[in-house]
Parts: sequence; structure tokens; C-alpha cells
Amino acid sequence: MPANLTPPYKAAEQRYREATDDPTRLEALNEMMQLIPKHKGTEKLQAEIKAKIAKLKKAPAAKPGGAKAKSLDNIPREGAGQIPLVGPPNCGKSQFLKAVTHAHPEVADYPFTTRVPTAGMMPWENVKFQLIDLPPIALQSFEGWMTSLLFRADAIFLFADLSSDDLLDDLERALAILKEHRISLDHPEFEVSDEDYSLDEVSKRTFLIANKADLDEDGIRLGFLQESYGTKYPIYPINSQAGEGVAALETDLFRSLKLLRVYTKTPGHPADLNDPIVLSAPATVEDAAYQIHKDFAQRLAYAKIWGKGKFDGSHVHNSFVLADGDVLEFHLK
Repeated sequence: MPANLTPPYKAAEQRYREATDDPTRLEALNEMMQLIPKHKGTEKLQAEIKAKIAKLKKAPAAKPGGAKAKSLDNIPREGAGQIPLVGPPNCGKSQFLKAVTHAHPEVADYPFTTRVPTAGMMPWENVKFQLIDLPPIALQSFEGWMTSLLFRADAIFLFADLSSDDLLDDLERALAILKEHRISLDHPEFEVSDEDYSLDEVSKRTFLIANKADLDEDGIRLGFLQESYGTKYPIYPINSQAGEGVAALETDLFRSLKLLRVYTKTPGHPADLNDPIVLSAPATVEDAAYQIHKDFAQRLAYAKIWGKGKFDGSHVHNSFVLADGDVLEFHLK
């Protein structure tokens, strides 16, 4: 059965995954229980949510006082998606982050340089994706906070080092460690059915970055990588230092996440085409309003729409399905 989890439900689930205290988790779980589609395919997920609610209600209240240490996984979400960079030691993640964003991670030619997460914004046309460089995926460097961050990710950039003769073994070890932490990396078109969906396990759309392509003489290691993983992941040969190969990755990321951009305008004024609302397709007029604010969506009477194949300024109802590039003018009750 295909997933039918609504945008409001997914927003509540995101708040649950990002919560750092039990009261916030409980509030999000209760909202998820109200919003989840009630059909046979979600019975397992409904039971899991109910069990988590019951467990949190029985948990002792946290004692007041005392400063809380800042959690390394508590990185506020920005842009059209949050994309962690994962891979074995010394695979060039930090160099990639530096090349495609304005972030300044520590870059060195020895392993385990990255110890804490570093975020940066990668632009594509008029949207941006939040990239997060993580410590390498290795037994001696994997920490619990990394699991929490990976669970919330919209997609994963998985790195392989084309300068290393051990790239296949290194990649296999990294994937095994992630699997031990209930994180599976899958093809970006992979869809999880409601019956298989769980809050305690995740499958993430993954893009395999064959990094340091300039150091792969005659493309021999790239050939090995394509032979072993070419049917599981899309592979992008990239030279991070020169920025080569990044454009195709950015375009495919937007397409694969099934995103669309909607613009808003006020009566008598043009739309600001530099500041889109980014939604997951399929999305409706009400979904766009909800992205602005929950109360805004509840007060929405109708909208006027402009877009390709549409009669400019025509009235559309709240359940009207949007396309990339549509312009909306909201009218409230």
C-alpha cells in the first residue's frame, strides 16, 4: 500500500523527531495520532504511536533546575531539505561542503578531522538545501546523536573515495554500521509502505557521491563502484575542489525529493519569485497555506492562481492540486 501520510502529519512527526524533551515529544505524538490516516495500512504505525504515548505518560517528570548541555544533533532545519553528508574516514566530505556552500569546515588530508557537525546552505536555482557534514562513519567515531540527526534527514549524501583502493570495503563497513543503528540507505525513488513504516527504523533516499574523481586514473575505481552499487544508488563522479559534477546532483536532488515551488502575492502586487514556498508533491492550496501558518490555513476561504496551463486569476478551492511555479493569492474568511 502506498504511503498516504499527509503534510500536517509529517510536520508533527518532524517535531517529534526534533524534540529534545518528553513533553514536546508527547504533544507531537498526540497530534500525530489525530492526523494519521485511519486505514488498515497504518494500523501498525497507529499501535506504535499509542505505545510511545503510553510510555511517555508513565515516565517520571524531569527534575527542574540545572543547565542542559547542548545536543549536537539539535541543528535547526533550514531550506528545502536537510541532507547529512556521510561516509568513511577521509572521503572528502568537508572539502565538498566547503566547495558548494559558504561553510568553513576544517579540511585536512588525514582521517577524523570532523568531530562535530557543520552546516552550510547549498543553493540550487531559487532554493537552498541544508547540508550537514558529520564525523566519519566508523566504529571509533559514531555517536548516538548522529542516529537522531540521520533519522530526521530528508536524504543522504553517501561518499566514496575514488583515490582509495579500499573504497568498496570502506563503504561496506560504513553501511553496516548505519544498519546496526536502524538506518538503511536506499535508492532515491524507494517508497516505504505504511505497513513497513516505523518510527524506530528509517530508510533514506541516498545519492552516492564518487568523490575525488580527478584522482581516479582512467576511471578504474569508478568502474568498480558502478559495478557494485550502480543498481542501488545513482552515482555522481565529483571533483570537489573544482566543483565539477555538482550541477547534476543538485538538479536530481530536487527532482527525486518530489519538491515543488509555489509563490505568493498580495492583491495588486507581483509575486516575489525569489522566495518560494517549497512543498512535497502532491500538494494542495491548503498545504501551501499551512506552510505559512496553521491558523492561516484554517481561515483560508479560497485562492486565486496564476500558472502554466491555468486561467490567470481564476478561483481555486483549498484542495486544488498545485504544480511547480504556481502563484497564489490567498483570501481569508
